Amino acid sequence: MNRHRWRRWRRETFVQPLKLLLGRLRGRQFPGRKTVFIIGQNKTGTTSVAQAFRDLGTNHLTIMRTPGRLFHQRDWEGLARLASRYDSLDDQPWNQVEVVARMHAAFGDRAVFVLNTRAPQAWFDSYVRFRHHSGKPLQLQPGESETDFIKRRLLDRNQRIRDLFAAHPERLFEGDITDPDFMERLRAATGYPELGALPHVNQTPRPVQS
Repeated sequence: MNRHRWRRWRRETFVQPLKLLLGRLRGRQFPGRKTVFIIGQNKTGTTSVAQAFRDLGTNHLTIMRTPGRLFHQRDWEGLARLASRYDSLDDQPWNQVEVVARMHAAFGDRAVFVLNTRAPQAWFDSYVRFRHHSGKPLQLQPGESETDFIKRRLLDRNQRIRDLFAAHPERLFEGDITDPDFMERLRAATGYPELGALPHVNQTPRPVQS
């Protein structure tokens, strides 16, 4: 087993289950407030928003093996029970459209969903850098253009999420983290006025120009 696979095995076998157990035991740190699901597409600033909630002291859940397993098993009640132990959640599987629909139905007005948006071309360029940096360069489908990919993975996806909240638009917050009033609007929409400044984390390094 090489070093990378060893680290992944250790993380998934020991570290993540321990973190999940501690998170469940810790429970909600802001009871009575809305559960915040951060559901933007990758590379739209979701990690930065999640870090802002972590910095505040919320019990936060990000990508882990157990929620992913519950998602693949379509155990919606199990996912909802798990989510109910946390103040805020981000990344997979919580940002999957099907999960958003199920959590919206389960939580109703006890949750708010944060849909990060970003200028399409800027998102695509960042996503390509992210895939390259991760060792998994982006490969478009046969006959697919950049425009087609952006429409499929970002624009159409976001519209499907908007459609879920057509009857309750107040439960969906949309925003681009580069907007000057983003954090002010986020505080008001989520009911967490103590949120501090937005940290900028998980930025993919840009290639050095020769």
